[in-house]
Amino acid sequence: MMKTLRLLGLFCLFAVMILGTAGCSDDDEELGSSIVGAWQSEIHTYRIWVFMSNGEVVSEDEYGTYHLNGNRLYITWTDEYGDYEEAFLIVELTSDTMVLDELDDDGIAHDDPETYRRIDMGND
Repeated sequence: MMKTLRLLGLFCLFAVMILGTAGCSDDDEELGSSIVGAWQSEIHTYRIWVFMSNGEVVSEDEYGTYHLNGNRLYITWTDEYGDYEEAFLIVELTSDTMVLDELDDDGIAHDDPETYRRIDMGND
């Protein structure tokens, strides 16, 4: 009887781990499709980022790649001086609002989030 209960417990633990892992990847895919499009900063209105579905991102004078890991956004920019990376905590992401808080080298948010609004680039 104890052996059966132990096996049942291990099976339940394994099932929870599988379901938990599957849930995380779906969340990343959902965020990835939500972020695709053009976003303009409310503070620095000249700053427009365009995230493409193939993992590329462009701005006025830079281009690069991005990837999501949970609620974190990582962008590797390439400009005239070379490559550099930025990391952000995604505080909010809806169909028309994206709030990002830049992360320092230790992965800690600055507590100074910046709001972006989705814009129409007129490419319909």
